[in-house]
Amino acid sequence: MKKLLNNTTLFQRFIITLLLFGFLPLISIGIIGYSHVSEVLLDMVIRSNQQTLSQIKSQGDNMMEDADEILTQLSIHSEMQELLKDDPYKNEYDMYSEAKFFSEYAQNVLFSHNYISKLTLYNNHKYFDSIGRLARNRDLTAIERSLQEQLQQQYIAYSPVYDCGGRRCVSIGRSVIDVKTGNKVGIILLEIELEEITNVIENIDLMKYGSVILSNSDEILSYTSYNAELDEELLEKVNDSQENDLIDISLNGHRYLLLVKEVSLLDWKMTGIIPYEEMQSETRELVQLLLGVMVFMVVILFIITFFIRWDLFNPILRLKNAMQQVEKGDFETRFILNKKHEIGDLSRHFNRMVHQIDQLIKQVYEAELAKTRMQLLAKEEQLQSLQEKITPHFLSNTLNAISWTAQKKGVREIQYVVDALSNMLRYSLDVNDEKMVPLYEEYEYIELYATIIEFRLEGNFRFYTHLPLKAKNTYIPRLTLQPIVENVMKHANEENEDKVEVTISTVQYTDYIEIEIQDNGSGIPEEELELVRKNLVQQKKFNNKGIGLMNVHQRLKLIFGEPYGLAIDSRQGEGTSVKIIVPINLRVND
Repeated sequence: MKKLLNNTTLFQRFIITLLLFGFLPLISIGIIGYSHVSEVLLDMVIRSNQQTLSQIKSQGDNMMEDADEILTQLSIHSEMQELLKDDPYKNEYDMYSEAKFFSEYAQNVLFSHNYISKLTLYNNHKYFDSIGRLARNRDLTAIERSLQEQLQQQYIAYSPVYDCGGRRCVSIGRSVIDVKTGNKVGIILLEIELEEITNVIENIDLMKYGSVILSNSDEILSYTSYNAELDEELLEKVNDSQENDLIDISLNGHRYLLLVKEVSLLDWKMTGIIPYEEMQSETRELVQLLLGVMVFMVVILFIITFFIRWDLFNPILRLKNAMQQVEKGDFETRFILNKKHEIGDLSRHFNRMVHQIDQLIKQVYEAELAKTRMQLLAKEEQLQSLQEKITPHFLSNTLNAISWTAQKKGVREIQYVVDALSNMLRYSLDVNDEKMVPLYEEYEYIELYATIIEFRLEGNFRFYTHLPLKAKNTYIPRLTLQPIVENVMKHANEENEDKVEVTISTVQYTDYIEIEIQDNGSGIPEEELELVRKNLVQQKKFNNKGIGLMNVHQRLKLIFGEPYGLAIDSRQGEGTSVKIIVPINLRVND
């Protein structure tokens, strides 16, 4: 397959790509999509109606949870517990006061919760209701007795739907608990008119012919646009369902989809009934439109393919032939295409490129000749310069002779200085050694340098060193310390009229060492210090005095990488500190 593709032209590859990623996907979508898109759209319709039902359910749940909260507060209210106590010594006035208190309290609750029609507080001895009625040793109604029996086994109970003065109602009850003993002392009952609940669903439409019913296990309580003839079979399906179930059901020769939601606290269910025919009609036109668009796109793709062949691939083929001519060495070849699109621009760029290549070949040839001549001249000048220099060995031998003469004549100071200078020259010019040296050799070299500086400054310079034994064999680049010490000493001597003191100390950490070079000079101003740090980071030469610092910093970065190098700190009036940070025992090949 790969070999076959390698032997095809660009236009053939374009056709293959168009077939694989254009025509075939469109045809596949047209064939497969017809059967699947309707299902996707049907699922969208179902989700939309489920969301509508969930919103209705949420309103009902909020109403029931609010009712439960009212019952909970009243069931543990201390005044409610006092009202239920059977005190035979209370007179009529006391009984009237209790009934009035409960009535006023209940009316406040009913006023702020308009879906509640009545509140009742009772036990076997007393009865209070929200309209101010009071009774002693009253016989319980069937509803009250049913709730009392349920509350023996559970914390909250509800009644079936019953008639309450020409209206349909449902009651929810909760036991009143004595907070001191934990005993049940009575029942608080909340009556809700069914109309307040059913009003929530009456103005809801599920599509054009869908409906919503509210039912319990025995009957349909409320509905919108529903065929009552389907009650018995529908209730059986709904009673066997769970929350969020989708039930596909056929009733009287028609297919329906049932969406089931459960109402909090009550054993009720809210069911959406949607005819399948309506859902399918909603999706059929969209599916047909989709297929028509696909056919239209296939036709358009054919037209575009022929246009691209004429406008793009033919000019590319001509450009290929022109490039083959240039490849053979014909730099007079030109490709003319009077078009303003990208291939037209490419033809003009190609012509300019061929012209520039022709010119560059001539220029490179002449430049290489000139470069060769300059290299020869540079080699001759370098050789002449080396011949004119005094050899390092001759200079070293001369310094040894001066030292021997000073020793013979008893001039010890001159002998020490000359010996130090000779050893420094030998250390710096010893090209046979490696570029990396142990730290103790750098310390020895600095001590030689200090000997010469102390002689020059006639005792106005003091030099202190500290090198732990465990750090002495750590390798660092040759001549790392001397440029920094020289820079520090020079600035300290210029800015400090007192005796100059320079301290070099080394501290070893887990995987790196810090070599600190510190003086007692006047320090660096804050703005200049920030400029020095910035230029170290950006690797710029900030002035002639900082070239030594920059060179050392760049060498350390080049050899060891991040985060090694120099760190500078200074305080005016206290001096300057330069820290050299390098890894431990790291040998780097030259």
